[in-house]
Amino acid sequence: WILNIMLRNAKAPQNEILALGDKTPGHSFHLPTLKQLFPGARFLHILRDGRDVAVSAFHHRQRLQQESGQGGGDLQAEAHQYLAKWAGFTRAIRKAESAGIPVHTVRYEAMLNDGLTSLRGCIDHLLPENSIEDGQLQAAVDANSFQALSGGREPGTIDASSILRRGQAGSWKDELTPEAQARFSPEDRQLLSSLGYSD
Repeated sequence: WILNIMLRNAKAPQNEILALGDKTPGHSFHLPTLKQLFPGARFLHILRDGRDVAVSAFHHRQRLQQESGQGGGDLQAEAHQYLAKWAGFTRAIRKAESAGIPVHTVRYEAMLNDGLTSLRGCIDHLLPENSIEDGQLQAAVDANSFQALSGGREPGTIDASSILRRGQAGSWKDELTPEAQARFSPEDRQLLSSLGYSD
């Protein structure tokens, strides 16, 4: 049933589909079950500084609320809750890896700095026998860059009404106050540090 739904949503001839993907964050908690259901499944983990994730998630919610005529919310008061949610997903992925489930991690920051190498690593993990050339991958990177998808904005140029709000790593540094950061739990701070995301 799950495969039928995914095939239907792909809207492509079945004999032309190389792989089917799903990016639901909640799946992070169910990798062992998914691996049992789909033994051939391969998992990608896009890792981003949790503080940037917190800022991005808050503004995404704000945009949706404004579109529906709602308001409210305080990034500084709520950032620690968004960080805790990121930490839960991230710990679940690490737990699955420690249980022997292969997961390919690609960092958001690396994707911004070298999209081709990042995409090549993902493709080689998903399709080990692939014959996709670097030129094809570079075309995909270019077509999906922040500038291309945002209508020409440079990374760092903010459009609060767009799902592609800022397109930049490290934005938490000028959006989160020291007081907001002080609300982060010690466990979440330690996780950030262990992943190389320090001040």
